[in-house]
Amino acid sequence: MRQNYLNWIWELAVSGNNLVVCLGDGTTTPAYYNASTGNKIGNVTLGSVSVASLGCMTSDSRGNILLATKATNGKSFSIYKTSSVTTAPTLLTTYTNNTGLDMGTKVSVQGDINTNASIIATCDGTASSGSNKFVRWIITDGVLGSPQVVIGELPHQTLKL
Repeated sequence: MRQNYLNWIWELAVSGNNLVVCLGDGTTTPAYYNASTGNKIGNVTLGSVSVASLGCMTSDSRGNILLATKATNGKSFSIYKTSSVTTAPTLLTTYTNNTGLDMGTKVSVQGDINTNASIIATCDGTASSGSNKFVRWIITDGVLGSPQVVIGELPHQTLKL
């Protein structure tokens, strides 16, 4: 679906006074900007993470940045972490995507990945059907837990007139 929305900003992260922009288009290196002035400072250091595989970026409550790769069903999905836009990211986790859907275009984190946090990677729906799946990792006292595939439905409500 993203091919219909080229040149849109898909992901934003904040690290220090830097606003990080990731297009997730497979060709554009994520850039960072001064959050106060909006002036571009430079490109994010990706280390071994290839622009072609990068799906999205996000940041935790302490400004640590997570970078996620795109993965079709049956392929490897990875999340990398870094504490700075100028420090090469290191591998946080790898997961064999067995959800039946693509993933890696949207990841969110709540909390501090160095202490306690929850990381959620949504599964991408198709043009003909949406998705009600996501994969969740819980970090407790700095230790990453096992991935959990969560399948859910929104509660149905009857509107009474």
